[in-house]
Amino acid sequence: KDAGDHHDRECAKRTVCQSNEWEHVAASTTSDRVCQPTTTCGASQVESMAPTTTSDRECTTVCAPGMFQSAARVSHSVNTKCQQCPEGQFKEAAGNDKQCSDCPKGAYQASAGKTTCKLCAWGKHQKLEGQQSCKACAAGRFQSGTGKPFCILCAAGQFNDEEAQPTCFECSVGTFETESGAVACSKCAKGQFQASKGTTSCKKCAAGTFASWEGKDTCDACALGRWQADVGQGSCKICGAGTHMDVKGSVGACKLCATGQYQDAPARATCTACGVGTFAAQLGSGECKACAKGQFQ
Repeated sequence: KDAGDHHDRECAKRTVCQSNEWEHVAASTTSDRVCQPTTTCGASQVESMAPTTTSDRECTTVCAPGMFQSAARVSHSVNTKCQQCPEGQFKEAAGNDKQCSDCPKGAYQASAGKTTCKLCAWGKHQKLEGQQSCKACAAGRFQSGTGKPFCILCAAGQFNDEEAQPTCFECSVGTFETESGAVACSKCAKGQFQASKGTTSCKKCAAGTFASWEGKDTCDACALGRWQADVGQGSCKICGAGTHMDVKGSVGACKLCATGQYQDAPARATCTACGVGTFAAQLGSGECKACAKGQFQ
């Protein structure tokens, strides 16, 4: 061959990876080194493996607050998968927890992907964990606080006829309640009364008084012409013919009409004097008698 056909080897300077690069393909006698930029972890990632001269930095996604790790990182191209916390659960901080926490008793969360739970409002409760809502306190119960796992029975002398209430109500005058957890108060029976609120019993009417219907806050005095010696009565006794009662609220028996007087009607306050030509010789007469022939009055 001619000397002009001969040529020497041509060499090129090998690439040197910079500090922010790594060697993706190693150099050989016939090929240059291939460098690639080192991966920078994002705001929601952490460095799970530091870079070397021959390997890239590995970043792992960190699940944000309100989210949990549904699938772990597999490779550089298949990273961590995050999913929202379901209703009834929460997660306060970022991290790759495999599950969220249940809302505690007395709290709830109706939405997914939340970092906290909400407290049950007054008048409501929740005795279970991991719930999406609270329950209303039933009638006869109440809850004045927030974040409670239970409701409280209304005390004796009180009632509550509605759900979801923060307080109970005192029994009104003329009513009472002996049991706790009542939805209504009972009326005082005939012959009884109650002048105070929030009580557990009624009182008997005193002698000389009465209560003719239920639910009374006072007793009434027996009227003129009537009387009552016993306590706890719904009515007064009526003075009969020949008697009377001239004071209200009498506890004693009716008075007999005096001689020379009579009373032929019941429930009278006074007796009537016999008319001209008549007389009543005995006490308690219901009528006057005519004078005999030859007599006068």
